[in-house]
Amino acid sequence: MTCVANQAGDIVPSIGGTPTESTTSKDWGDELDVLLTYAITPRSNILFGWSHFWPGSKITPPGGARDADFFYTQWETNF
Repeated sequence: MTCVANQAGDIVPSIGGTPTESTTSKDWGDELDVLLTYAITPRSNILFGWSHFWPGSKITPPGGARDADFFYTQWETNF
């Protein structure tokens, strides 16, 4: 999935310590998501996910933008 800003001047509000953003680029970056779902019972399942983010030219921290990886787990129960 490619993340693109509507306009080059669009920014995400910064909360202390987040990377600076370019006001001339629209390219936030690209993301790859991998999901695995396992049905525990007919009413309950667990989801495991991994995402990798390649930052685009809109994210401009000092020293260059770094890739990011994150893992997550979600448990769902239906009543």
